[in-house]
Amino acid sequence: MRWDNEFQAQYSKIGRKIDSGVATCDLEDEIKDAGCELIYSIRRLDLSIADYLPLGVEFTNGHFYSLSNELEIGWHFDWENKYKK
Repeated sequence: MRWDNEFQAQYSKIGRKIDSGVATCDLEDEIKDAGCELIYSIRRLDLSIADYLPLGVEFTNGHFYSLSNELEIGWHFDWENKYKK
């Protein structure tokens, strides 16, 4: 999924810091910045139906926002623990 790739790209440095023992709460400003970058990169994506009918950015953005409202994806590094309970 495209969101997975973008999420990993934006949060790779933060993930390494957490793996080395830094607490998530100590990285909140960096996490917020990465979350904003994740949203910006997702907004540039253009999905298509069956690889030939582009949906356009407006519909693509709505799709990702809908997924986040349904807690299928998130914008924060720790979104699952923070929101998906």
